[in-house]
Amino acid sequence: MKKAAIFLLVFICIAPLVYTVDLSIKFSTGLDFINPVNVNRLLQDWFTWHELEADAHINSHLLSGEAQELRSMIDLEGEFLLSLSENFALSIGSGLIFGEISQPSTETSVQKTVGIFTYVHPVQVSATPLILSGYAFLRLWRSFSIYAKGGTGILWTKYIDRDGRLRSGNIKYFYENVNKVTARSPIYQAGLGFIFEIEPGVRFFLEGIFRKAKVKGFSGENKIGETGKLYHYEKYSSNLGFWETQFAVLPEAPSGNTIRSVSEAVLDLSSFSVKIGLIVRF
Repeated sequence: MKKAAIFLLVFICIAPLVYTVDLSIKFSTGLDFINPVNVNRLLQDWFTWHELEADAHINSHLLSGEAQELRSMIDLEGEFLLSLSENFALSIGSGLIFGEISQPSTETSVQKTVGIFTYVHPVQVSATPLILSGYAFLRLWRSFSIYAKGGTGILWTKYIDRDGRLRSGNIKYFYENVNKVTARSPIYQAGLGFIFEIEPGVRFFLEGIFRKAKVKGFSGENKIGETGKLYHYEKYSSNLGFWETQFAVLPEAPSGNTIRSVSEAVLDLSSFSVKIGLIVRF
């Protein structure tokens, strides 16, 4: 937070001192490739539990479903670029990063004696970054340049997951567990890009960005309205002999003989991003 404030102050102070200012707006869209291990383990263990539970009963069997993984997020961003010279620029940018495991994709159907049950476990992750960056440009030809960029800032993140079931004949899901939490964390990025000038004042770009962002300190509320921290832990099912990874918003850390590996949840949103977009100069 302090670093971001310092960079923002520098950005504001430099702007009026530069006489040959070129101000541009940069719009981009892209895809972030991620691997949030804790979330993907949660989804894998949730499916495995239902698979084992179906096999454990004589009159029960799995009809459909498979474990899901969150591997990518949509990334939309806008930046204001302040050119200090032909080769250097500063920028401040923000946008939206969004990814989800949709409810239909998690549908897991189990045939039981009393009917068919469909279980779901959707997950949503959304984040808003505020990043201050520096650019270094190198023109190779008249309409073609390459650049390097690096920056740091703040990432505001919202995480939601639900654990629900639907019995055949019913029309609404019953959600046993709901977690809605938010957190703020630092974010760092560095990358390379290519710029093609389409016409004077309008340029197309392609860039690849590495980002580091491990989000922790989540807090929020659960289904019954309790507020607390988001905990990550494993819970033992004695009838299945299985330790299942779980997330839960709780006022205090969970404990007991069937609980282990308790910690505050960490969401790793570190990624490699591929983006395309336009830079428009005023």
